[in-house]
Amino acid sequence: MVSKEIGAWHKDHLDILNHMAVLYELTDKYAEASATLDKAGYVAASKYSKTDYQYAVELTNISRLEIKLGLYEKAEEHINASLKILDGFRKEDDKKVFLVHAIEVQATLFGIKGMFDEAEDALDRSARIISRSRTALVGLDDLATARELSSLFIQLGRYSITEDILTKLIVESEKLYGTNSLRLIDPLVDQGRLYLAKGDYTQAEKIAQRVNKIAMDVYGETSTKTAPTQKLLADIDYTIGDYENAEKMILKALASQEKQFGRNHIEVAKSLSELALIKFYKGDKPAEVEKILIEAREIMGNKLGKDNPQYAEILKNVATVNIAQKKFPEAFSVLTQAEAIWRAKTGTKTNINAAAIFTLTGDVYYQIKNYKQAEEFYTQCQRYLRKIF
Repeated sequence: MVSKEIGAWHKDHLDILNHMAVLYELTDKYAEASATLDKAGYVAASKYSKTDYQYAVELTNISRLEIKLGLYEKAEEHINASLKILDGFRKEDDKKVFLVHAIEVQATLFGIKGMFDEAEDALDRSARIISRSRTALVGLDDLATARELSSLFIQLGRYSITEDILTKLIVESEKLYGTNSLRLIDPLVDQGRLYLAKGDYTQAEKIAQRVNKIAMDVYGETSTKTAPTQKLLADIDYTIGDYENAEKMILKALASQEKQFGRNHIEVAKSLSELALIKFYKGDKPAEVEKILIEAREIMGNKLGKDNPQYAEILKNVATVNIAQKKFPEAFSVLTQAEAIWRAKTGTKTNINAAAIFTLTGDVYYQIKNYKQAEEFYTQCQRYLRKIF
């Protein structure tokens, strides 16, 4: 109906298309959202030009959605094109907000690809642009910027600084949008994971139940927006040994993710990897568990490459199963590979993921009765954890 009333050259046409795309995305209609953004990009290119900032804005929107859909090569192509255009407008204060948005999308992509230094540099650049602007940037969402930063730091296990960012982010979001806003879902999920990592299961469960209720009320049980809250609940149940309930929750998350994104998606791979661990400790057949882990590993490797930290995390789960089955040579092999991936991405920086690998390596040495080597790896892990917490 809107398209009949408002033509491509109407001044509000682009805004309407962008708002429609957001609505489609919020309701898990990703195909419609993608088609709408493609149309917006065409309208912007036709109405203005492919060197105009408004065309760059559409490229940023398209790239952001492509990241969610797992189309990383296309996302990289579009965000690079957007940044090339917007860089020409970097001195115009009223255009800087669009450059900031594009840089933050690029930082998200860097984080997924395991390019953590580049992601941090991008966010630092974004912060510098904001601080040096002579006027307040209209349309800038400071909370979204904080969200990107906290997401990056939690991947790296920088829990102290992440906790500070998340606490402020949640308080400010509650003030602006209320205590049941959809804007609280992502930071609350991260906060829940933070408490889980610290071993405060009671607080983690409390946060998980709260954020799951918010997501259920806003999106329903079968939405991809609810899936992260279901995965958080599954992780808590897995940690405390309630494998039956953990499996129920991870299967709910997996169902919505696979329905919307297809089987060949990194979020599906991560859920499959977690499902495999749950099934293993629940007592399911090892052959079934291994089949799921192999599939998860192949999806992640094909989508992001075998040098990506998210691939290393699946290797860590493979090692956990190998150790429990006393397949120590296999465990050593995948742990060595996982540790090399993290070292290549983070160097000698203290990292929670490397600490977990040291723990598992210590477990292998302990099982084969090489207690001296086990103690060395446990001690190294302990040093890392002291720095992190």
